[in-house]
Amino acid sequence: MTSQPSYFDRNLVEDVVRHKQHFFRENDQAGKLIDYSDAVKASLCLIPTEEALEALRQDYQQMSDAGLLQSDATKFDKLIDRLTDLENRANAHHKRMMRPPTENP
Repeated sequence: MTSQPSYFDRNLVEDVVRHKQHFFRENDQAGKLIDYSDAVKASLCLIPTEEALEALRQDYQQMSDAGLLQSDATKFDKLIDRLTDLENRANAHHKRMMRPPTENP
């Protein structure tokens, strides 16, 4: 038996959303309150915009240079690739879940 990624468990995702909305209220770069329920609306966005992404890249490099990361830490671009893949898979899954059931002829 293979385990499914946690984003397949809609109840778990909804619990996480409620927890984040209550305890971790954040604003986006434009100052708008982040709606964590996007994670269950097939509009999850894990990768920041270009400017914020570059700031993260520089911060990651500084942490690496300072020895705060393990010597075999995943390269930043690889992390972003993995997050992009996760974002795409989660959104695709939730889009399928939002479709009305098809009727059999």
